[in-house]
Amino acid sequence: MLKEFDNIRTKDFKLFDCNHGKNPINPIDERSMSRDLFKKKKLLLNHSNQQLQIELIGYEVPLGTNINDQQFIDLVGLDESHVLYIIETKNNNSKEKPSDVVKNQINKYYERLKKSLPYIVAEINQNEEHRDVKVDKITKILLAPLIYFQKHESNIALVDDDVLFCYFAKSIEYSNIKSVSDDDGSIRLCTYTPDSLGNK
Repeated sequence: MLKEFDNIRTKDFKLFDCNHGKNPINPIDERSMSRDLFKKKKLLLNHSNQQLQIELIGYEVPLGTNINDQQFIDLVGLDESHVLYIIETKNNNSKEKPSDVVKNQINKYYERLKKSLPYIVAEINQNEEHRDVKVDKITKILLAPLIYFQKHESNIALVDDDVLFCYFAKSIEYSNIKSVSDDDGSIRLCTYTPDSLGNK
């Protein structure tokens, strides 16, 4: 049973809607990257010898009813197995270390999202294509160009967490959405581990 005091979701900035927030000016900042990815709607993730198709259903999704304490998830995704994805994006030149991003952003979003999950699922079910969705798992992703992970490679080893570090398959840097899109418009992602790309 849903309890009102458990609902830390705000009513604005609904899922499946990108018509909110200010239009970013800089095409390579993280907000612009997130917005352009959301407009693409789908990410193809190669992970554990399978390709996952992640539908992006939320952009700058707020958690928290107190505006002074609100946090925003860059992107929220959903795959065919009804796994929900928290996706935090970083750009080429971000100085934020992966361990700090995981601790101070992704894990906090995860804890808040777990509390709000019944409301998130109810909101997803309002979409005609997702009326029967039941979310049993939340996966955390830090998505950035490969160059970001290479720059912070020694720090990644310090992250003892179940976060997936994902990078764009087409380009090691992000300059605009076309730079990471295949000819058919799809955006392929790979998972990063320190020892898997030592020769790149």
